[in-house]
Amino acid sequence: HLIPHHELFAEHYLYLPLIGAALALADLGRWAWERYPARAVPMGVTALWLAVLTAMGIRVTVRNLDYRDERTFYETVAAKAPENVRALGNLMYIAMGEQDWNAAVLYCAQMAPRWQPGARDERVALRACVDAARRGEMPVAVERFATQWSAHHPDASGGHRALAEFTFAYGEFERAFD
Repeated sequence: HLIPHHELFAEHYLYLPLIGAALALADLGRWAWERYPARAVPMGVTALWLAVLTAMGIRVTVRNLDYRDERTFYETVAAKAPENVRALGNLMYIAMGEQDWNAAVLYCAQMAPRWQPGARDERVALRACVDAARRGEMPVAVERFATQWSAHHPDASGGHRALAEFTFAYGEFERAFD
């Protein structure tokens, strides 16, 4: 970012504040244009400005490729900020929408250690993770996410129910009733 911001992929938050900076630069350019005739500006300065503008144009073009579609955008964010739970969560939901259960569970596994225990977002995501693992027929992942869900949200019944259903399905009746 030109101006550091806490959200890696939210540079659009800065569009409005940058209008002031752009107007100030435009006014500075107008002032310089009126003060110094074109023939008085050294060729090196003109070449430098053209090089800077060209480099900025190329950078904008390359960055626009990151916005090709939603999946590409979040994959780019996750590659640059692997700790970003929001990007991983959005990728998980995209994979679930495409019924790519393996990818969804992989994103869940990357997110699970990063959640704040007890947070509402964690509970909602763990429910989705258990569902993706069930649909993908991955019992180890079902048990892992259901265990985390019930441990981090002991007052919510969903995690306990998912864990009980899992253990009951595998004949662990005593554990299921616990």
